[in-house]
This record gives sequence, C-alpha cells and structure tokens, in this order.
Amino acid sequence: MITININTQHPVNNLPSYNKSDFHEEDYLVDSFIIEYNKIATKIHKSNDREFIISKEIQINGYGIADILALSIRKIHVEDHKDLLTAVLKSKPIIRAFEVKINNWKKGLMQAYRYNFFANVSILLLPQGKINVAKRNLSLFKDLKVGLWSFDIKQNKICRIYTPRPRNAHITEYYNTALKKIVNPIIIQQS
Repeated sequence: MITININTQHPVNNLPSYNKSDFHEEDYLVDSFIIEYNKIATKIHKSNDREFIISKEIQINGYGIADILALSIRKIHVEDHKDLLTAVLKSKPIIRAFEVKINNWKKGLMQAYRYNFFANVSILLLPQGKINVAKRNLSLFKDLKVGLWSFDIKQNKICRIYTPRPRNAHITEYYNTALKKIVNPIIIQQS
C-alpha cells in the first residue's frame, strides 16, 4: 500500500472568516481514516489481487478537491509495460473518491456527487456520531449513487452503510486526469 500526500493550496485559506478548528478536526479525521483504510482496504473490497494507492486533496478542475482518492489496481509488473502509467491503465484501475465532512452531510453529498464525473465510486465519510441524520436519507444516497460511510475515530472503525458498485466515471477525460494526478508523483519519485 502506498500513501501519497499531495500538498495543494487548500481553499479554506482563501476564507478569512472560516472556522479553522473544523478544518483541523476534519484533517485529523482524514489522516486517521487513511491509516485504518490502508490496513483493511483489500478486505473491505474483497480484492486480494489488488494494490491501493491513496492520495489526499487531488483537485480536478470544475469538480472539486477530493479529500481522499484511493486508486485500486491489479498487481502489476511495470517491466512488462513501457511505463508505470501504461501498466496502471492495463490493470483495470478503480478510483474511489472520498469527501469527508464533520457536520454538513448535505454539502458533503453535493460535493461527493460531483466526484462521479471523474471517479468510479464516490463516498461521503462522516464521523460516527454524525451519521444518523444522513442514514435517514439513505435513499437519496442510493439515487445519486454516492456511498455513505462513517468512521469512529476513537475505535478506528470504518462502518460502510452503503457502497455503490464501481462504474464508469461520467467523463472519461476527467477520469484520466485523476488517474495521472495519482500516478505521476510515483513516476517522479522513481526517477
């Protein structure tokens, strides 16, 4: 499992009156979730033949900045291909985009829905203590094909309430852009 941190200029820094304590709490939730997801991703997705690459804060112009992108690929031998990107493309990649919210599940749902334009699966992640209101609206998540998960930060436990099946991203061009933004830092590190 590889975790890549992408340091982008976060839009919260453009908002002078934004409550930055919520931002730090959300950041802590993201980091804690990534650690746990790293441990159990193959079990959650029933995919022993796949590897996962996890990136943070990947911006796809026009569709937002996903808090987490998890790329799932079949185990590959790069030497069998001309480069890493070609190998990844032939490995039937699946991009899962996660939007993490501390409070506002409706805003999170809208953001996560936009990620369907470049991801195979889009999921809203809420803290365990904030999941009940969103669960009462589960039919909306199913209609929009946006997953709903919670994370109990005290017990490091992921709870999958609803996960849509992977499907083609709405716009292939943006899917390819997301794929390159995840894979290119690995190529640069290997150089």
